[in-house]
Amino acid sequence: MGRWSGKGNGVVTMIRGLLRGGVLLLTLLLAYPVWALGPDEVGRATGPTLIRIGVLAFRGPAKAEAEWAPTANYLNTRLPGYRFVVQPMDYHVLSQAVRDRRIELLITNSG
Repeated sequence: MGRWSGKGNGVVTMIRGLLRGGVLLLTLLLAYPVWALGPDEVGRATGPTLIRIGVLAFRGPAKAEAEWAPTANYLNTRLPGYRFVVQPMDYHVLSQAVRDRRIELLITNSG
């Protein structure tokens, strides 16, 4: 067993945290055009604008939902007028959702 394979290794934990932070930053940057729209463009009178976040659920939908729901909840509290919803998907469904434009944001693992 190698030096980096230990569960709870500080360096591995730190790297995982940095990767997750990078994905969050990328998500926020990709969502910037949505935030830049004025009230007239997003139609606030009709209710919050739905932002569907497609998440690659390579460890199953329950784990993906548990991992990314806090991000959606945070965005919901910080961006009034928008409702962020996590939609875990496998490779095939995610590819089709992108082609059909059924999601506004996409999160996959960087590995």
